[in-house]
Amino acid sequence: MSIRLYTPATGLPDLEVKIAYGIARIGLEAFGEKKGEIFSIEDLGGHYEIEFFVDESEFDTLEKTINLVLKKVFSSFHVQRMTPGVTSKSQNNVTVYAGEEYSLNIYQKAFHRWANKSGENICKHAGSPIRNIIALSSATSYHNSRDFIDLQSYKTSKASYLQRSTDRKNICKTCGMLSLLGIWFATFVMNFGENKEVMIIPVPEGKIMSSDLRRIFSIQHLVRRDRISGKAPERVLPLLFFSRLPSSANVLEKFNLLITVLERAGGQGYRVDGFYTVPTSNYIEFINSSPFNIAIVDTMIRRMSAENVTLTSLLHLNSAVHYKNKKSASLFARQYVLETSSEGKVNLLYPETAKYFLRRVFMVKEEILNSTAVKSFAKTLGYFVWNKNYQNYSFADGIRNARTEKEMSEILQRLMREAKLRYDQESKEEQKGEGMQAERPHIPSAKDLEELNRLMKDSFEEVKAALYLLAFSYESHKKIYVGEDTNA
Repeated sequence: MSIRLYTPATGLPDLEVKIAYGIARIGLEAFGEKKGEIFSIEDLGGHYEIEFFVDESEFDTLEKTINLVLKKVFSSFHVQRMTPGVTSKSQNNVTVYAGEEYSLNIYQKAFHRWANKSGENICKHAGSPIRNIIALSSATSYHNSRDFIDLQSYKTSKASYLQRSTDRKNICKTCGMLSLLGIWFATFVMNFGENKEVMIIPVPEGKIMSSDLRRIFSIQHLVRRDRISGKAPERVLPLLFFSRLPSSANVLEKFNLLITVLERAGGQGYRVDGFYTVPTSNYIEFINSSPFNIAIVDTMIRRMSAENVTLTSLLHLNSAVHYKNKKSASLFARQYVLETSSEGKVNLLYPETAKYFLRRVFMVKEEILNSTAVKSFAKTLGYFVWNKNYQNYSFADGIRNARTEKEMSEILQRLMREAKLRYDQESKEEQKGEGMQAERPHIPSAKDLEELNRLMKDSFEEVKAALYLLAFSYESHKKIYVGEDTNA
């Protein structure tokens, strides 16, 4: 036998999972000394079942534990003050006072009645209600208005102000306290710019076990109150979040992320600025693929913070990682080089990152990635990307936009003519003793051209992508023929 408890099917996804985690936390405190898995959490379609693998007689232990935990955590205002969405006016609603008792009995029934009666708490539980608190469910607050439509006028004793209205809901205090417990122990909270805060709560994708949630509990503090630049667009928050948890990314492989951005402006309480869910698999794959991928993100974050600007390369990177968008991957390579380079040095992509996108987004075959001909032409193409004296993106852009083999061949011919001209020029200057520090471009051989044409006949788009991304990476600096290529 076991103990099965159910969240109340409120229709608010963030509230449901927070209550589930609050109940699970009580179970860990009650049965944490037991060996093996203690419980499971399963999504039943709008609400959750929490099954404790203990005898039904152990329910009294849960009842004692819920009161001990809630009194310990919420008898003061510390947790409430540290939780985004809880204002000074609502702190009293989620505080445990002397003589109050709480019970898990109300979660023993799975609700099959989805509609609420008039005046009923949205959790359908009896007992003293508490008013809507954005922290418990951001879905109960309308999105922050950006066009001054649907604003309501409010008056205080000192001033009048405009604010979005709130879809006020009542909830029983037990659900409110357990929801706050779920926030405190299983939600990642970060600062975003000057007046925004981000709450990221993992949402189970299927059934999870107590060991899965233990891992969440153990790492959620790692990013608590980390600051994200306000210049970062909200859509890239998952990418920035995972870049801060590189060694712990796998902990979230069984979850989606429900992301809430709360803004507190002018001292008028919180309002929702963003509310969306994203799957984690593609982000985890990107982060785990190579430490150089994390370094790429860190480079953009530093540049964005130092110059207080929004980098379009970050948007392209997020789209390439999340959606596996080929166009975004190509645009990212170009914009990354433009936006992170300095006057003294051109900053290129790490080869491991370029190859990640070639393998995982463009699905380029290893034969093409390992082809000497592809590396040879990418090296020549890269010369006009990283050489400050002769920097010319038109060759790379032309290859990216080429639609036929004929167009591609014409661009490659112009590339080789220009490279040969620069090679001869640098050689003459070197002979005069004027160009000792100059870089001479690599000149592909006739054999390279023949091999590239063969590959293009079968895999035109793949060859095009490989030339482009490798040219924007440090791969274009590498030697090609070991001990033989005097131009490498």
